[in-house]
Amino acid sequence: MATDFNDDATREGRRAQGKVLVDGLALKNLDTKIVDLEKLKSRAFVTRKPNREIRFTIVGGDDALFGRFDYNVANRGALEGSAHRDRLQTHVVGKPYANLVCDDVSGIVKRLDSIKAQLMDDYGIQIDYSSAKIQSIEIAKTIHLQHGGYADYHRVLALLMSLIPEGHMDYVMLCGRQARIDGAMSYADIRTHYRMNSDRTLQVKFYDKTQELLDRYGIEVADDFLRCELTLKGRKVRQWLKLDLLKDLTDADITNSMQHALKILYRNTFERWELAMEEWAATIFQDEYGKDSRHFIRRTLERLGESAIELHGTPFLLSSYELCAALTFSGLSTRERSDYLMRLCREKYTRFSDMDRTRAMEVLGKLYNIFDIKSV
Repeated sequence: MATDFNDDATREGRRAQGKVLVDGLALKNLDTKIVDLEKLKSRAFVTRKPNREIRFTIVGGDDALFGRFDYNVANRGALEGSAHRDRLQTHVVGKPYANLVCDDVSGIVKRLDSIKAQLMDDYGIQIDYSSAKIQSIEIAKTIHLQHGGYADYHRVLALLMSLIPEGHMDYVMLCGRQARIDGAMSYADIRTHYRMNSDRTLQVKFYDKTQELLDRYGIEVADDFLRCELTLKGRKVRQWLKLDLLKDLTDADITNSMQHALKILYRNTFERWELAMEEWAATIFQDEYGKDSRHFIRRTLERLGESAIELHGTPFLLSSYELCAALTFSGLSTRERSDYLMRLCREKYTRFSDMDRTRAMEVLGKLYNIFDIKSV
């Protein structure tokens, strides 16, 4: 059951805004050794694979310091660790407000040291991270939404997800089911917006962090927090993080990889989309002006209409800002015509709400920590 608003958690969430931190991490190439086989057998899951290899699996959980540790042993008369196949999954735990605020590199090191001690004390496993490689990493950024709750940002988030170049991510996740972009029916009314590539080595998602804290941990915060997470796996770790050895990881590496991804996936694509939509709407203004120069603005808005500004839940246009820019681009703009267009949008064509573009600018600015994007 949820408690009253947790003011301390709310303040911590605000402090975390704009910071690029790590939530989840999976490591391979671990230097591991069994020092107490009986203790390990008594507490771990033991499975024998078809190739006669034995695997010891230790599963953590929400309250454990790690999610899962797999230790593989070649069963050929001696216990020999297969370090290249060992794998450790970790996640942010043990904090007062769950993973509302994730870890920087010093926090990761501290967490791994605690895991090392726990594996030795509870399972008889000795582990060394000196040669450890990052198999996957989940990089997170938290945003304090100031123009409504998560549901108010659905159109903006759906748009940003739809604009990601298919060369980077050609799949979406809708309600937990994977689908190709052209097979997705709607982005609306879902609590998590996903995009990923076909082999799942690159994934980005937005979700309602405020609601997740309440549902999963019973933590009720006063603010609306949006979480953006970038997950890199396998080949994408070195490609986007520019390294794969854990010992080489720095806070600057984490921040740079996230900012590089956000620029490619969102900022650049949004600016290109907005210009393309303004040019597209300008051709409609010009076409309607050729038919009826007196009523061309109203006829253009009617032609765009409520049903024509979205495709599969993704907006064609966000606000009257793009329409005014399109009118200027068409060469037909005057002060009177611009005022008339704005008045029609306010009074009749309310779906062209400037709040949507305000929200888009807020999300883009806070994601990329810049505020030089065109403003309303």
